[in-house]
Amino acid sequence: MPEPQILKIQVTEVLDWYDGPLCVQARTLETREPVFAIVVDELADGTRIWLAVRVAPETIQGLLRNEISLRDAFTIRRIGNVYISETIKDKGRATIAELLKEPSDDWLPAQSVFLRYQPVG
Repeated sequence: MPEPQILKIQVTEVLDWYDGPLCVQARTLETREPVFAIVVDELADGTRIWLAVRVAPETIQGLLRNEISLRDAFTIRRIGNVYISETIKDKGRATIAELLKEPSDDWLPAQSVFLRYQPVG
């Protein structure tokens, strides 16, 4: 099956927040596949540039347990291509990401960067 040019997603959980979401867990609207997305740049006008990638459920769990680096989620653990977006919003809103195929290495986090997720409660 060819890679979709546009990835339509629904944010299911905000994993990191600072003046807005920085890292989210989502699902594709069509197939409900897990998606992981992070902010990789912020423009002067405050627009945040996101990278999004489809991943296996085990990858999401590994990210949450700090066993998989953020960089690995976008390189060796991803399913298909990487998508870029300026439109990812808060939990529950459908968003769209455009196909990027390969991100610039400058946009990817260092190998030593992990999510450091702290569940609430």
